[in-house]
Amino acid sequence: MTACTPWRDSVELNRMVFEKSAAVAAGAIGVQTEAVKIAARAVVGKRTKNVATAMAAAAIRPALRTVKGNAKRLGQKSRRRR
Repeated sequence: MTACTPWRDSVELNRMVFEKSAAVAAGAIGVQTEAVKIAARAVVGKRTKNVATAMAAAAIRPALRTVKGNAKRLGQKSRRRR
């Protein structure tokens, strides 16, 4: 996947877009996994508190990891250029 925006560091831009796309896919898988865990707990009679919160956290977790990684990497790059 490539970005069609002119940018001085197109390699980095394409890397960020790819990583965020992968994070979205991982988030979707995380939500599905959490839904299966909740359903499995329900089958054996265990209740899950805050189902919506658990599913939202599973969806957001990969994106947060990616954003933090990008910020760390880009912060190091800007310090090297100075």
